[in-house]
Amino acid sequence: MNKYIQFYIGTLLLILFASCETIVEVGLPDNKIQAETVFEDINTARSVLAGAYTNLRDQSLLSGERNSVGYLLSLYTDELAISYDPQGTSVIFDIHNNTLLPINDRVQSIWTSSYSHIYVINSLILGLEHSEKLPVSEKSSLLGESYLLRSLYYYYLTNLFGDIPLVTTLDYQINTKIKKTKHIDVLKFVEEDLLKSLELLKYEYRNAERVFPNKAVVELMLAKTYLLMNRNEEAATVSKKVIDNPLYLFEPDLKKVFKKTSLGTLWQYNLNNNRGATGEALNYTWFTLPPSSAMMTESLLSSFSATDSRKIEWVKTDKLNGQSWSHPHKYKNADRNSVNPDENSILFRIEEAYFIYAEALANLDRVSDAIPFINKTRQRAGLQLLPTDLTKEEFVGEMLEEAKREFFTEHGHRFFDLKRNNKLNILEKTKPNWEAKHALFPYPEKEILLNPNLLPNNEGY
Repeated sequence: MNKYIQFYIGTLLLILFASCETIVEVGLPDNKIQAETVFEDINTARSVLAGAYTNLRDQSLLSGERNSVGYLLSLYTDELAISYDPQGTSVIFDIHNNTLLPINDRVQSIWTSSYSHIYVINSLILGLEHSEKLPVSEKSSLLGESYLLRSLYYYYLTNLFGDIPLVTTLDYQINTKIKKTKHIDVLKFVEEDLLKSLELLKYEYRNAERVFPNKAVVELMLAKTYLLMNRNEEAATVSKKVIDNPLYLFEPDLKKVFKKTSLGTLWQYNLNNNRGATGEALNYTWFTLPPSSAMMTESLLSSFSATDSRKIEWVKTDKLNGQSWSHPHKYKNADRNSVNPDENSILFRIEEAYFIYAEALANLDRVSDAIPFINKTRQRAGLQLLPTDLTKEEFVGEMLEEAKREFFTEHGHRFFDLKRNNKLNILEKTKPNWEAKHALFPYPEKEILLNPNLLPNNEGY
């Protein structure tokens, strides 16, 4: 046990000193933390988990910030474009132009932050598993959430990079030399973590605003994983559980979908106490014109019909000297210095379960059964409903276009949807430099130098 304790103490101190907000939110125990009591005191364990959540919200690939997949993959595909870069750097242009290289610091940031956070979560999981004094119910809840967090990182990393190191130990020497694990085996590991989490978590939320995940969030992640693994029967079964859960309702008012009280929110981040706006609002709102940040592409804008209410509610267009620029406006409150009474960053919402279920049904050749679940978002947007006699190919095309309008700039949906359905070649129409190799990000050059077992690199890089 002693060698584990040394890792736990180091990790715990790292989190607590790096995340002062976590200390304020959770509170440290009054007694001095001794080696033999690490992960034996419930407040200490909660503090470590809270630090992992702070990492996810503020510094991860799912943060909603400029280093997140929501922003970067929207540029990488056909949702966002950049007019100019006031800092004069090329890393964002390389992502937008699909001229991505292993030296790109945004790719490095995704890799480094993810594995750093996984290390913390591994420490938490091993600490909880070895703990003998925590109340069983509390320990189960903390473990269940920890397994879910780890599955999130590995799900997105293997979607981006393909075969990746699967790190579960705290031994630095092993971790720096670890070999790659095949993409399908990473997904199997993700499934294992999610099944463990499913057994441990309940549907009841431990916070009224749903800022901590529950069992339904695990089910949604499991359905996403099964869909990616082409296990469509299981994807359909699990996603339908989420749809039928009475905790959630399909929010009928577009104005309320991205409000913290939305009926369809499964999991949302609470705001960083140091600012009064979500990462998405700060990321996509312009404070000067012409804009120095990303704008919506003509390809995305033209996909909305004149009668699509989402273009009215979720898109904002600014004009100067006869020129127009449009940007995502799902989150309205962009003043970092004011109190934000009604918005949090939404990570998962019920609409995704509808699309997963519909896609799984279509893959099972049940297109007519799938169509009503895509029509749900179309009806809310004021669009004509899809006919019931579509072929499978026609349905997939309509589904991807509807997902583009519904989930634009949300956590890389567009890239992952196209990739999963073998439709990334669609991007060749609007992205001149698009090649088949861009289905994967290159491994960061620094990581290859540190760990030669990452070679050979992803094909084409």
